[in-house]
Amino acid sequence: MLNIYDDGSIELTRGNSADLAVQPTLEGETEPIVPVEGDRLIFTVGYGSQAVIRKVLTEADYDPEEKAFALYLTPEDSDIQPYKYSYDFMYIFSDGRTASFPYDEDTKPPTFSVVAGVSRKELTDSG
Repeated sequence: MLNIYDDGSIELTRGNSADLAVQPTLEGETEPIVPVEGDRLIFTVGYGSQAVIRKVLTEADYDPEEKAFALYLTPEDSDIQPYKYSYDFMYIFSDGRTASFPYDEDTKPPTFSVVAGVSRKELTDSG
């Protein structure tokens, strides 16, 4: 199960996979960033300064028709302790500039909640 709420919070059942389309937009802009070679979009889920999921996306992960990066979370990515984590995206431009999404210094980062599930892939693989 994957839920994405209006406030940007994400909820994913432990051990599930998820496909997300990510359209990073600079503050004050209306169009998403179009990546060039060397740009990176980093997705981090964690608590405090401890990262529990980190994905690095490049222009190879960008779909120009959708104007979005394809972020795929595997069952192994979400097989972490159920908890309400924080998450963010950092866009690193090829020239070294950075921008964080979807919040700024004045707001709290949105939550990435992993909720317990009954079924687990490794338990169902053997029948």
